[in-house]
Amino acid sequence: TVALTNGEKFAWALPRIRTGNFKYHMFQMYDMRLCNVSLFGNYSSNWPVFFDTGSACLGLPSEFFDAVAAWITGMECTGTDRETNCTIPRTSIPHLPELSFALYEGSTEYLRIPLASLVIPGNDPTVPDVRLCLSRHASVSSSFNPPLISLGAMALQELYTVFDLHEAQIGLQNKHGASSVPSAVCSQRTPCTGAQVYYAPLNTCIDPKCSAYYFKVIDPVTKECVVSRSFQVGLVIFLSVFVGLEVVSMGLYKRLMKHVNSIHPHID
Repeated sequence: TVALTNGEKFAWALPRIRTGNFKYHMFQMYDMRLCNVSLFGNYSSNWPVFFDTGSACLGLPSEFFDAVAAWITGMECTGTDRETNCTIPRTSIPHLPELSFALYEGSTEYLRIPLASLVIPGNDPTVPDVRLCLSRHASVSSSFNPPLISLGAMALQELYTVFDLHEAQIGLQNKHGASSVPSAVCSQRTPCTGAQVYYAPLNTCIDPKCSAYYFKVIDPVTKECVVSRSFQVGLVIFLSVFVGLEVVSMGLYKRLMKHVNSIHPHID
């Protein structure tokens, strides 16, 4: 067991399966959270992470990157994968939340990376916006080899790290205590309407799949599935034609019977 000078022990990640050549030190990250919201959503309970000391930034697959952006008020990103440029107002730096994660399922011990540690302030303090060192990787569904989460140098500086090469394990420990002040930069929860379902990782409301039902569409105001206008119009036209044909056929029948009775008076 390895302990720090303050007596705290390292949290150890699960051993890595010994297959192939190890180009990077890796571990499984569980329950990545921001603003008290789990960001992995419906994709997985955990995700592979590698240490990328040749890079400065924290790199996230696009789905997890978008989740971070959805929860940070004032965060604006431009560019494409691997060339993303994200900025936040300089005044938001002291209020940025912490990105936290666990090293195994069900753990109550979380490691923390303050987003403020990923700020690149620049040389001019009068510039209102600063860059946040986040990198957007490809989508988790883009190939048979989904992109990993990468911890660059700026992210790693917030954690004590130890490598057990014999057991293929990595130990991590926080350098600083958790912040007890709720972040003012975390976005407010998006309110949903009607049949919409709230999806927490992206802080968004998902419309019901009305197209899965015959003749149903979503009402843009109530967000409920309703019978489509075109079906209603078509049904009215069909019923009108049907009733019209019934009236015409009834009239023809009466005329026919009247004609028959005139020829054969005793036939009903």
